[in-house]
Amino acid sequence: MINIDLLVKTEDFEGPLDLFLHLIDNKKIDISKIYISEIIDEYLSIITKETEQNLKIKIEFLAMATELLEIKAYSILNEDKKIEKEQDLEKRILEYKVIKEIAEEFSKREIEYNIPYIVKGNKTKEQDNIYYSLEDLTLNNIFEIFNTLINKVEIKENMKINVVDTFTTTDALFEIEKEFVKNNELTFSSLMKGNFSKGRIVCFFLAILDLFKEGSIDITLSDNDFIIRKEAYV
Repeated sequence: MINIDLLVKTEDFEGPLDLFLHLIDNKKIDISKIYISEIIDEYLSIITKETEQNLKIKIEFLAMATELLEIKAYSILNEDKKIEKEQDLEKRILEYKVIKEIAEEFSKREIEYNIPYIVKGNKTKEQDNIYYSLEDLTLNNIFEIFNTLINKVEIKENMKINVVDTFTTTDALFEIEKEFVKNNELTFSSLMKGNFSKGRIVCFFLAILDLFKEGSIDITLSDNDFIIRKEAYV
């Protein structure tokens, strides 16, 4: 069996969380069923190999390695603290995964949005061709807005990887459709209706991504929030 440590290099990844996602994807197991301690060991092994080979390593990868060593130390000294640290790391991995999926979708669709959009029935809208500008939507500002919304949660509960709980993406889609009956323009924050639980935020992000992929909505950024517009021809 080929050792993954010999094939993976930190320079191939945007940052430590990107490397974590790669290690999780390689296991071909649902992210909610991964043992974070196992991924920690693999990450540290990769950093150790690169250090031994005198390869240049970005500071953020080393900072994460220090944090992971701290978690391993707590596994001996303080089990509760270890669990708390692991859950915090799991939360960050999940948040990064959601943001990366959204950013990749924006990037993938941008070329399409420079041509007339194809509506249902594969017919091009003959009047008022629709063009989208996604130049303001980047991984960084999406991540900033996502974190702003996450940080609005007043109760800083520990968040496991499987955070959707009883509220689902289907529920979020239903809520969005209901709000669009009243108004063709919404903000992400208004959809929360004051309930900024982390599970709801993630579900609404995924629901909005689905609608965006369908071409049902347009998205712009404004004051640490998303403005979501329903397309008139949908």
